[in-house]
Amino acid sequence: MVLLVLQICTAAALAESAEPADALDGETSVPRVAVLDFANPDGSDWWAYQGSARVRDLLSEALATNAGLEVMGRESIDSKLQKERVVGVVGELSRASAVKTGRILGVRYLVTGVLGSYGTRGRSMLGLRTGRGFVAELSVRLIDSETGQIIWRDTGRSEAVRVDKAPEALEERVARDDAMFGLSLEPLVASLGAAMAAVEIPRISPESE
Repeated sequence: MVLLVLQICTAAALAESAEPADALDGETSVPRVAVLDFANPDGSDWWAYQGSARVRDLLSEALATNAGLEVMGRESIDSKLQKERVVGVVGELSRASAVKTGRILGVRYLVTGVLGSYGTRGRSMLGLRTGRGFVAELSVRLIDSETGQIIWRDTGRSEAVRVDKAPEALEERVARDDAMFGLSLEPLVASLGAAMAAVEIPRISPESE
């Protein structure tokens, strides 16, 4: 009787231990994504101080709504890149740079891009100059760091309001650009972020990471 009970318990234990192993065979993981710094060829002072960080945070929040992605925090990204002494990871990355950065951060996907315009620009209608407007233009790319290929991209442009001549003092320019963020760039980032978050990202097996 005792031997029979032991045999039954042993068989049950083996069956229970086998079930997780079967589940692991088909297990998939949620790929990680990191939002990197955006380039700004115009060299906006405000962008260097805080603009890029605010855009990165907004895009990260948008991506977090996609259950198929795990978003790496901005501070963790910057800390890891600094620790590895990686510089120049901004804007349009080469394939080799994208692959290297993905491996360093331990992420499958990278988000980066370029702030093409952010400031006052001349306005015209039917060839006639009508004043100046505040223009924001942002290009966003989603990159597969395993291949370095761009799997999604989009560019948005907005012109918020008619404005006076751009201020000359540094403090005034930074204050103006910060005030215009909510009117011009923030809605643009929200729109691009929502479109990118809607991209279907397939779950991947641990072996492919």
